[in-house]
Amino acid sequence: MKSLTRKELKEVIHEIIRELQEASTTGNIAGYETPKAFAGGLKKNKDLKAKLIKKLHMKLVGKVNEHVFDGTSVDWSDEMIWKWLSKALKTAGIKELKYQPMKLLTKQYVYGCFFTVQAKGRKDVMPFYVDKKGNIDLGVSSDGWIIGKVGKLPQVVKNLKDYKKNDLMKEDLDPYKDFSTGNSWEKEYDLNLGAFVDEYQKFIKAVKKLKPIKDENKRAWAHAIRKKVGQGMFNGYIGMWMKPMEVLDRFKKFEKLPDKAGWVYEGKINEARYHEFRDDETRTPKQKIWHGVREVRDSLMKLERSLKFCIKLKNEQSMDSRTYYKYAQNSFPKIQERLIKLAKKIGELSA
Repeated sequence: MKSLTRKELKEVIHEIIRELQEASTTGNIAGYETPKAFAGGLKKNKDLKAKLIKKLHMKLVGKVNEHVFDGTSVDWSDEMIWKWLSKALKTAGIKELKYQPMKLLTKQYVYGCFFTVQAKGRKDVMPFYVDKKGNIDLGVSSDGWIIGKVGKLPQVVKNLKDYKKNDLMKEDLDPYKDFSTGNSWEKEYDLNLGAFVDEYQKFIKAVKKLKPIKDENKRAWAHAIRKKVGQGMFNGYIGMWMKPMEVLDRFKKFEKLPDKAGWVYEGKINEARYHEFRDDETRTPKQKIWHGVREVRDSLMKLERSLKFCIKLKNEQSMDSRTYYKYAQNSFPKIQERLIKLAKKIGELSA
């Protein structure tokens, strides 16, 4: 906000006083029922002074959002929620690099923000949404994940620690993005392989969250399942438990096979593919760089065209961005951050 001159500030104050005086003619304030109710100036009129300060703050700074959540006796401002979440991240051992408030696109939530965080030398973005009841949704899943309530630090910290341990910074292969790329050197990779890897990744995540059933509950648990599904299906379940282990044990020798197609993980160069690129004698270094720059240029043109199509479709269909899938909404800050990194790399190449 730009600073005001003395003259401009006096004009704002006089305008507010006029509004208060006009309101007093019809307002139901004991002792202030005429336009002369505020005679005597600020020193002799505490009510006017208090109202003036409040209205002046609202005009010059803007009304501060405050929220009252169940189970807390505090009126939570947006800044208080931000600082409280920052404290929760720090307590959970997650390093905060940057905070960014979020423009909410739905009335379901009263507050939202992004935290750029770091672990193991890598960065990631964690979006937080707070609803009217104070429930905190860690927006890393399309299904939503309530990690606790504002003001309840132990529960939120526990869930953040679990997230850090099991999911944070672990970007699994995407069965659509990282398979069936259409590149000639990856022609053997397709969605069939992607589906296999996707189900494996889901299995591993699910196993990490499993807790053993207590001995005193196992008999009743097995009996209830058999009664629910019937003897035939229940017999099929019996041989099911060790199937994943059989697959993993049988093909354990393949687990550390190098990806000769040159898949790059989080920007780290695959040395085998780089050596192949460097030692290619059919092109000079200048030609190699030019071909690389041309690929980047063509990819950006495709990206720009895709964005134009999406924006045009959004405008033609009068779509509201709040109706986007949550996964798409969560992807925007990550895409922006990656584009910034790409701009820096282009700067390095062109220097």
